[in-house]
This record gives sequence, C-alpha cells and structure tokens, in this order.
Amino acid sequence: MVLTTAFVLACVAQEETESKKLSTGLELTLPKVWKSVDVKSKLRLAQFTVGAKTKGLSEAELVVYYFGEKAVGTVDANIDRWVAQFKDAKREDAKIEKLDEPMEITIVDLSGTYVAETWPGSGKRVNQPDTRMLGAVVTTPKGPHYLKLVGPEATVGDWEKEFRAMLTTARFIEK
Repeated sequence: MVLTTAFVLACVAQEETESKKLSTGLELTLPKVWKSVDVKSKLRLAQFTVGAKTKGLSEAELVVYYFGEKAVGTVDANIDRWVAQFKDAKREDAKIEKLDEPMEITIVDLSGTYVAETWPGSGKRVNQPDTRMLGAVVTTPKGPHYLKLVGPEATVGDWEKEFRAMLTTARFIEK
C-alpha cells in the first residue's frame, strides 16, 4: 500500500493542487482545476465542478456532506444508500475498499444508471446512464464526512487517481 500511495502522490504532484480547509477542520488537497462552487443545499458542506480531461465529455461534480458528529447512520448504511442510487444495483456490484491512513476511510466505486433523488424526499429521480460514483466516508474526530464524485464514467475515471490522492493526503485540523 505504501508504494501505491507514493506512486499516486507522485503522479498527482505533476498537476497543480491546492489545499481546501473546510469549516469542520477537514483539509483536502484538490487539483486547482476542480472549481469550488456555491453549495446547492444546506446539506452540502462544499461542492466542486470537476471538468472533463477529455474533450467532448461532460463534467462531474464533487460534493462533500457533513451532518455533525452523530452522522446519519453507519458506514454500511450509507453504502447501501449509495448503492440504491444506481438502477438495479446490488451491494455486490460496489467495489468497497477500506483505508486506515491518514484516517479511517471507506471508498465505494459504483457504475451504471444513476437514479438518485433530485432532492431528498422529493420522489423525483434523475436518470443518468453511464454514470460512475466514487464515494468516500472519511471518519474524523468531529464525525464522518461523505464525499461523492459523480459524473460520466469516463470523466470520473480520468480523475480517479486524483480523487484517491485527495483521500490519502486528507488531514483533520482541530480548531
């Protein structure tokens, strides 16, 4: 794992990055081209537009959710919620990986037709085929943070190493 992390960090070092310290104390190092945008909901702590590396592909979106120290269920419950956001997906379809460094992090990788609700409880759903989600639950001393990179499969795939580098370099800074 150390060699893999070192390789990912070396690859990402070639891209310009910047640190973003969130109001909760979680600090993430992101590519500068991931543009911070105003959050669309008070349920979102931060939101970024992730442009396509390949001409002609649509952009993706990275959203960071934080619901306080008590969270919104267990890590497994959140994985099940994310799986349910893909048409006909089962938990076995998700690639799940657990990291212990730099914090406890669970990464979830799903692809297919994205059918998440447009707004929690609205009953209205999107219908986006060929979508990929890289999600992560990052456990901090102030509670879990939920990160979701969602967009076209190719766009998300092009940014996977940067997403993983963001997680392996994440820090929590106590206020």
